Amino acid sequence: MHSMATRSRASAWQALEATAATSPSLTVVTGPAQVGKSTLVAALAGSRAAAGRTHLTGRCCGDAEGRFPLAPVVEALAGAGSLLPKTLPPIAGTVRAVLPELAAHLPPAPAQPDGPGAERHQLYRGLHALIAALRPVLVLEDLHDADPATWQFLRYLVTRLPSGVSLVLTARASAATGPALADLMAFAADGTTIEEIGLRPLDVPDVRHLARRELGTGDVTEAFAHAVHRHTGGLPGLAGALLAAAGPAQAAQAEPTAIEPLLAGLPVPTATRRAILSEFARLGTAGRELVSAACALSTAAGSDTLARIAEVEHPLAARAAQEAVDAGLLTALEHGRLTAAHPAVRSVLRELVPAGRLRLLHHRAARHLAAGPDRAPLAALAHHRRHAADPTWPRYAEAAADAALREGRGEDCVALLREALDPSRGADRTRLTLKISRAALTGRPDPRTVALLRRFLADDELPVPARGEVRLNLGLLLRNQNGAGADGLDEIARAIPDLSHTPDLAARAMSALAVPSINGWPIPRHLLWLARAEHLTADLADTAMTVAVQANRATTLMFTADPGAWAAVDALPARPAGPAERQHLARAYGNLAHATVALGHPKAASRFLDCAEGLLRDTDSPYYTGLALTAELLLAWTGGHWADLEERAAAAAAQYADIPDLAAEAALVRGLHALVSGHIGTARRHLKEAQTRTSLDTGIVTTAAAGALSRIDLASGRPDRAALHALSAIDRVRHLQGWMWAAEVAPSAVEALTATGDHSAAADLIAEFEHGLRGRDAPAGHAALAACHALHAEGTGRPAAPLWAHTRRAWAGADRPYEAARARLATGRSRLATERAGASDVLAAIDEFTALGALWDHAQARRLLKDHGITPPSRGGRKSYGTSLSPREQEVAELAAQGMGNIEIADHLVLSRRTVEHHIANALRKLAVTSRTELAAALATGARTPNGH
Repeated sequence: MHSMATRSRASAWQALEATAATSPSLTVVTGPAQVGKSTLVAALAGSRAAAGRTHLTGRCCGDAEGRFPLAPVVEALAGAGSLLPKTLPPIAGTVRAVLPELAAHLPPAPAQPDGPGAERHQLYRGLHALIAALRPVLVLEDLHDADPATWQFLRYLVTRLPSGVSLVLTARASAATGPALADLMAFAADGTTIEEIGLRPLDVPDVRHLARRELGTGDVTEAFAHAVHRHTGGLPGLAGALLAAAGPAQAAQAEPTAIEPLLAGLPVPTATRRAILSEFARLGTAGRELVSAACALSTAAGSDTLARIAEVEHPLAARAAQEAVDAGLLTALEHGRLTAAHPAVRSVLRELVPAGRLRLLHHRAARHLAAGPDRAPLAALAHHRRHAADPTWPRYAEAAADAALREGRGEDCVALLREALDPSRGADRTRLTLKISRAALTGRPDPRTVALLRRFLADDELPVPARGEVRLNLGLLLRNQNGAGADGLDEIARAIPDLSHTPDLAARAMSALAVPSINGWPIPRHLLWLARAEHLTADLADTAMTVAVQANRATTLMFTADPGAWAAVDALPARPAGPAERQHLARAYGNLAHATVALGHPKAASRFLDCAEGLLRDTDSPYYTGLALTAELLLAWTGGHWADLEERAAAAAAQYADIPDLAAEAALVRGLHALVSGHIGTARRHLKEAQTRTSLDTGIVTTAAAGALSRIDLASGRPDRAALHALSAIDRVRHLQGWMWAAEVAPSAVEALTATGDHSAAADLIAEFEHGLRGRDAPAGHAALAACHALHAEGTGRPAAPLWAHTRRAWAGADRPYEAARARLATGRSRLATERAGASDVLAAIDEFTALGALWDHAQARRLLKDHGITPPSRGGRKSYGTSLSPREQEVAELAAQGMGNIEIADHLVLSRRTVEHHIANALRKLAVTSRTELAAALATGARTPNGH
């Protein structure tokens, strides 16, 4: 049998172990240098495949000019003397000459035959006899370094592989070794099980798993895993060493902008450095020159280009390039392009190349790019001119930055300008800093950029208009991306006096101050700034600034649920006239989508999202893209579109971990989804994270998180705590005079106050809410107000069923199916107090909760029926987890392992004490442990969950 596959680490191990456990068998493991072939096959020694069997390993050694004959075979057998049977066939004596260590265990050497061919054949027969007697798992490594005699013997061996022998060979996948290995497999004896395993580098999920293990934390960000993968090419040995050098677990929690400098600043591990230098030395002159040129280049290039830069003759270049790829020093990309295999190769070999030679290579690269048939990439030209010590390089860097900004690549623009800023002085420095402050507004937060802008503003000699614009942009950066909303507002306000002679920028600043947030000023103050901005609109000369002010006006009116917002949206340009207008409109539509989701206009939100995504399609703006993405998550949540929502929200949380408000919105969606799924502990964690991380918060995070936490406490019989959660958010809304944002928390606040018996406070809150919504276009707010009236009536013993029916219609009108289902359940609850017919509403709510996947509410509805002596309909068979922990058992077990008592766990997860005891007993039984201490140890080493961990 013969199967072939390029495999992941797990599937490669499964295939290797399975084949090595059979005999006779031949397993060939191939892959690039440092991919982990040796680590993989070394694990065989302690596996079931080697249980009760002899395990022998040998490795090829020497370089191309001095390889030792039969080296791996001799090395493998040299220490096997004590394992040999006492009686061996006479032919085994022929190996005395090559294995003197075994002389005491071997028969006498037979007479030597005439002729080198016959002598070699006799030796091969003797080696074959020893291997047949030992019946080993025989591992021979690095066959790409094998001498001709080793290949000849292996050809002889596989054609008559003895029973009981499992032969495992490793080699680099290369043009040289490939045909020889294929030949071995083709001529293997009948009945031999054959497996060819192409071992590939780790992918990003593999690297993330490795990082979790090496750093001792389960909380490794996607950004960190991607960065480690880029720096190591997925080579496990290098990745492991880099992670070990990175140090403590908090390295994995570094801000994404700090990860690359962190990894780049780590020394190349000694073993990796040694391997790179060894492989480089083994290359011929042409190969070394090509690799040096590739390490000098900042981008991938074809072998012809590398040959010209390195001045290698064309006929030698293709073969030399292939040798460098086989050695793991270059990586072949699409269209025949080549690049250094990973940053460690560049780092080590750039040190090896003399400085003068490196400058010459960069000079040739710049000359080649400039003379090429296509338009030269300006960033690459700047890079090469800089390292060639060409004084004109900042000019190229600035031109490349301008091109990047036109194409919507703000982060690339900032990186290029920061480099060009270092040697600049005077007017040049001012011009470049202004460009940096503008470009930074579309990218991810970067502490280096904030620090640079602050240093610039500390210079008293700056021109006033430049200082004003930089301060304005710094304020926008702090407010939007950096999670410093209050500081951002202060910086923008401080900028306005310096912008008195530039009405375009002054209007932009004032309109930015107009956009409200829960952690901002009272809304009337924001609206005063909007009025001031509108006063300047007639004097604006810059079309892009006019669009920016229009965008902020529409955003402000929509966030405040002003009915005039729709006309302001209609006044926005249908198409942007340039990149700057495109960015302002993309930001506007992302903000409008957030506003309309919170207010209860889902169709408008969907339309705004389409506009934002269309504007962002041809740009690279992480902040604006993330703004649209989190609005899409919130729209999916409110609309009841929950399939794969947790996975999408988790991915967004990882992708935008460095942008606090976007991360907070993703955490909110995860918390709300966990709550309705019945994972209360997980819900608490995500909801509190959302509260902690949000800074700007334009309408939903603070209130929705507080409302959900209040619901959890109400369900666990803690109305006082529920009231604290809800009323803290209500206080923010009251301070802001922003009652259109109270929809997510006002019902919980009224329910909590009523549960504590403070009916007067509940009535006052409802009156305030009603007054605050007067004249506001906020369907979700008005539906929530209806729920408040129903809750208060129910809590004070008045008929509430008609009010709940009205609430359900209001929520349905806002396209909020989950809230509508909860109102239907409440209708049934109110009716059941006086008539059994209310069960029909409860049953309808159960169906709606089932369709949504709202397991927590589904369980509450069933419990309500049971409390009234009504048997709920059958839910069908419960999913069986066998010997694995169910999600709930896992959750309870983890809390128990942390030291929580049963009563604490019951309160935390809103379960009965008896249910907690049941789950702990199941966990102890399934994990085969007898105490909570042993339970903690079992979980730490990997409990059996439904995912198979």
